[in-house]
Amino acid sequence: MNTPQHSLGHPDPLAGYSFDSGNPYTTAAPKPPMEEAADEALAAEVDVRQQAVTRARKLGANLAFHCWEQRYSEPLCPHTVAYLFLQPDRQRPRRWLLSAAWQLWFDLPDVRDLPRLLMDLHHRLAPQASAGFDVREQVCVGRDENMAGDARYFGLAVVSLDTVPSLDNLTDQQDAQPRHDIHDAAPPLRWEQIRESATGVLDIGSLGRIVLADGSVILADQKGRPGFNEFTVRSSHTMAHLLARPLFDWKRVPVERIRTHAEHAMVLRWATELHDTVSQADNARLWGASQAYRTSAPGRGGGQP
Repeated sequence: MNTPQHSLGHPDPLAGYSFDSGNPYTTAAPKPPMEEAADEALAAEVDVRQQAVTRARKLGANLAFHCWEQRYSEPLCPHTVAYLFLQPDRQRPRRWLLSAAWQLWFDLPDVRDLPRLLMDLHHRLAPQASAGFDVREQVCVGRDENMAGDARYFGLAVVSLDTVPSLDNLTDQQDAQPRHDIHDAAPPLRWEQIRESATGVLDIGSLGRIVLADGSVILADQKGRPGFNEFTVRSSHTMAHLLARPLFDWKRVPVERIRTHAEHAMVLRWATELHDTVSQADNARLWGASQAYRTSAPGRGGGQP
């Protein structure tokens, strides 16, 4: 399948922005070493989730730009799948750096339906997973420049210009009314409708659905100018920590409520299947690389003395 070559890795407009989490007017008692280590680990986990949301948001903005610019010549499919990788952050001790590699398609009928696209990707890659492969080399058309070759796969973000009216009906409270079947979902706002009514790229929003290896599932809804650029996040896991404060408002929602919600269930089902496949393949890739190193490195049972 021919795929377009585009960069979705523009410089992050939030790069260098940080919060001062300290309060010079209060002095807290020092924590025991074990408690402090656990606190740092939780902060690192939260920080990774925040990076995933920020990266998906940027992917959506760049996808909107390219789809709008090419709407009359070589139209692009309004979906992208980004594979998220982690590596140690050299600028921040005890933190991870998240980067992305992504897929793009031209706007053809066989890739237009998002759940089916994810299902087809899963079935295409699953037979190769046990042998191991690098998804960045296998299917991606671009990656962030700061991504290391030995970065480890951690999750994926499915970003689409097909959006939903709102995430307001996703809360941590039980529905007042009986939940509808997934086939009774309110129709999404299709890219074709949005494109016809938009006056420019700033009118275009995006919807990111994120599945991570720590079990978290996140929805990130970016409205365009008609929606006053509102940015809404729903997450199954916490997005805030004293040592890792988010740059956006968010609400926590039980994971099963997100996964079974009518407007997201089918996409998340196949996004999770694809995530499991890529995770298995990357684990096999890393294991194979470690075995090759052990047999070839001097003093480790192989190679030249």
